[in-house]
Amino acid sequence: MDLNRLDVVVISLRRSIERRRAVKRQLKEAGLSFRFFDAFDNNQIDYQALVDNKRLAAPDQHMARDHYTKGEIGCYLSHAEIWAQIIADSVPATLVFEDDALIPRDLLTTLGSAIESLPGNVELVYLGGFHNDAEMLARVPTDVNGIAPIGAAGPELWGSHGYLVSEDGAAKLLREAFPIRCPVDIYMMWHKAIAGEINCRAFVPEIVRQDRSLLSNMESTDRGRHHKIEGSEHQIVIRDGKVLAV
Repeated sequence: MDLNRLDVVVISLRRSIERRRAVKRQLKEAGLSFRFFDAFDNNQIDYQALVDNKRLAAPDQHMARDHYTKGEIGCYLSHAEIWAQIIADSVPATLVFEDDALIPRDLLTTLGSAIESLPGNVELVYLGGFHNDAEMLARVPTDVNGIAPIGAAGPELWGSHGYLVSEDGAAKLLREAFPIRCPVDIYMMWHKAIAGEINCRAFVPEIVRQDRSLLSNMESTDRGRHHKIEGSEHQIVIRDGKVLAV
């Protein structure tokens, strides 16, 4: 992946002033120029229209439940729009962060040396990705830079808070991205990386962590990956082509 024309994008709700201030400070300390992408606001999405236009469907077999949260839909749409922009603008390499990412000051140094050692056809690199089983992650074989291949044998990682994607990788992610059938991190990991449909690597352990002290504005699940938002008002249930609960 060519890092000489690196674009850096941070997904953030326009109203998340404090989060934007915090991530801006981190990126400045890391020496990275960036731009904000105004995330799809969960409260302004027409969920029924998404279903009617075949952009959203009932959860698939990778979900452990029969509903989405509003945040998961907004988060998915935001990532997919960035993939589309990468393709439209022919951007060779893009760093994508969510605004709850904890970005180390030496990120560029770490990333530069690691990318040089990777095959040129790598299309997606997880900077952040975690698993509840820390002992399992400790057994994952990595190269000298702490990078592991992701494929049918795993490892299975959660999160979409920090990754590097090429133009070809964005095209593969956008292909079959709709209708939405699961949160974006499940789609990227299970439908693409583990399925072998994208050439993927990951830093193990992650070098960009998620600040879990923050209540996720965009994304929330009940599978231990993100903070759970209680209450049916945050749930999207789809049955027979109808959104039944919002």
